[in-house]
Amino acid sequence: MKEEKTQILLSAWDRLAKIQQLTCNAKSKEFTRKGKALVSIKKEGTHVLVFHEKGTWSGKQEMNFSNVFRWTLDLNAGVISLEHLRYDAPIFLVNLISLNNHLLISLQPHVCGKDIYTGKMHLKSDGVHLHWSIMGPKKNEEIDSYYFF
Repeated sequence: MKEEKTQILLSAWDRLAKIQQLTCNAKSKEFTRKGKALVSIKKEGTHVLVFHEKGTWSGKQEMNFSNVFRWTLDLNAGVISLEHLRYDAPIFLVNLISLNNHLLISLQPHVCGKDIYTGKMHLKSDGVHLHWSIMGPKKNEEIDSYYFF
């Protein structure tokens, strides 16, 4: 069983290492936005990938965005971790564990103030689909990010 979970993590990691582009859809009761970005990857050793995303959101008006995320593969713990690198300080988001051959889910939700973020990653033949659900007193959002080669 552990070997099977390791293979799923390695399969996800292989896809992440090839990512070049991103499209996203964000929706809530108040808004719907679509985004697209180019992704450049910096490898920091064999188990760390840093994604630099630069793109645009479109909705009522077009807006540029950039993000930096750090992905870390930890085979001993059986997780792929995701951190948002904001203002040079990492913000831990989630540990993803394998649920089946095509799905990784958050081990625990990420809590930010009163908001709760849960994530899941679907493995696709041309990349990964990362889905976020954000719930809180003032938030009820879904974000679908499609990372592809």
